Amino acid sequence: VAYLIHHRYYHRIIKVEGFTDKLPIHHPYKNNYALGLARARAVMQFLAHHGVRAPNMHAISFGAKRPVSRTDLALNRRVEIVVE
Repeated sequence: VAYLIHHRYYHRIIKVEGFTDKLPIHHPYKNNYALGLARARAVMQFLAHHGVRAPNMHAISFGAKRPVSRTDLALNRRVEIVVE
């Protein structure tokens, strides 16, 4: 994935969006927003380590604001990569 992003979207803006389920979070994260941001940053660091230009990437957290499932909470624990 990192190779494809690096070569195909070299000059594009990459948004790395972190999401969580709606369950309350505890230590070490302050809230679901912080957990979503940590997920996005982890993926962003992975991509940067594999050649994607860090200045082109932005980590964003939506926390539990955009669920994809009401019944399967695991589906809401995700990171999405958006190329602009």
